[in-house]
Amino acid sequence: MARGADLGWRVPVAAALSLVAPGIVAATVAEYGLNLPIQDQWRFAPEIVAYWNGRYDPSTAWVPFGPHRIVFPKIVMLFLAGLTRWDTRAEMWFDFAVVGLAVLLLADLARLTVRPRAPRGWVWMVPLASTSLFTLGAWHGWTLGWMMNLYLAVLGGCVSAWGLGRFGPTPTGALVSVGGGVLAAYSYLGAMPLLVLGPIAMALVAWPGGGRRAPLAAGLLAATFIGLYFVGYPTRATAGSLSGGGPSPLLILDWVVKYLGSRFAVWDPGVAFGWGLVGIAIGLLGLVGLRSRDDRAALVPWLLLLAYVAAGGVLTAAGRQTGPNAPLLSRFAMFPALYWAAVPPVLVLGAHAGGWERLGARTRALAGVVAVVALVVAGAGYVGNARMGVAKTHQRWQRLSLGRDCLERVPHADLACLRLLSRASPRLVQQMGGRLASLGLGPFSNQSGAR
Repeated sequence: MARGADLGWRVPVAAALSLVAPGIVAATVAEYGLNLPIQDQWRFAPEIVAYWNGRYDPSTAWVPFGPHRIVFPKIVMLFLAGLTRWDTRAEMWFDFAVVGLAVLLLADLARLTVRPRAPRGWVWMVPLASTSLFTLGAWHGWTLGWMMNLYLAVLGGCVSAWGLGRFGPTPTGALVSVGGGVLAAYSYLGAMPLLVLGPIAMALVAWPGGGRRAPLAAGLLAATFIGLYFVGYPTRATAGSLSGGGPSPLLILDWVVKYLGSRFAVWDPGVAFGWGLVGIAIGLLGLVGLRSRDDRAALVPWLLLLAYVAAGGVLTAAGRQTGPNAPLLSRFAMFPALYWAAVPPVLVLGAHAGGWERLGARTRALAGVVAVVALVVAGAGYVGNARMGVAKTHQRWQRLSLGRDCLERVPHADLACLRLLSRASPRLVQQMGGRLASLGLGPFSNQSGAR
């Protein structure tokens, strides 16, 4: 009761602030979301048609899409297609719900780990996490439902961290943590490090003197799923993007640092690099709390998220071109957003473990001023990214609206016009547009068509 009384007005204010960013994203999706496959989504149109006709081969879900196994995204896509006649706006709202669930898991993790050490401050972790994850800096994905592979990878990371924080190094904790890793890795290749890092984090919480069975079981289970992932994979074509001729270690490091800092300076690689260094420094400062077993149990789930995002960035950079603006691209934004959702708890828990309460009042006041200034500067960068995201979303909506008009003239539409929907495969759009129209699926779902 005392702890609840201490919170006072903080809970309703924090809850209200937590709804601001989701509300802005929801309004953006409602205004700019189109029932229209975009770019790579057209490559799934044959599977949608086969599923609707009752001829879908379930083994197709196991086939890699480029270097990724996208088992869970395909399951979701087909399920939603069956409910909505492949209205792609359902995928957008699914992504929105996935991020909402991720925020709830992080909120509960903050309650479990931060609240005992900062009884009146932990509630502010929730609006910070919500604002970080519901970012319009990730504009590329909010109105492109097929980006669900990244959203599911973010959710998997939150499930894994929450399972460790909620159940600790126990059999239940092992199942939940590895389950989150499987969800993430079987949605997006860049999430594969989570299956490695989860058991390590569990062993770190258990050490010293803790039970070894759960971390060992988690490791064996994760190794099984990693091995299963590569059964029949990769082909030479998909392996080519991940081996040979890749960027140097220094270029990868530069890429990852900018990638981590991109959420506050998507327009400037140099500023992004600076923010990335700040994020890495905070993560390293959090290691101070690993000395005490109690503090370690609270910190490790959050450090797991930081390590997960950084390792995923390394894996992504290894298979990508390393131009100065590549790590700032919006399609990569959700992983860095998860990183910064975990930074405030790491900072608070690390400060507590380092003896924050023993510092003098003047020192604590100075640190508070520095934190407020940093929050204001970060907020300005965040707002700048969001404004750019709204502008980019509007531009894409205009372009796709023209493409939708072309699609209505299929199969006689001009290929140059259909490139507005798929730059790489306008003929596929032409071919599948006619089949979707005949079945009343996708953009034609409001027209006649029977299953």
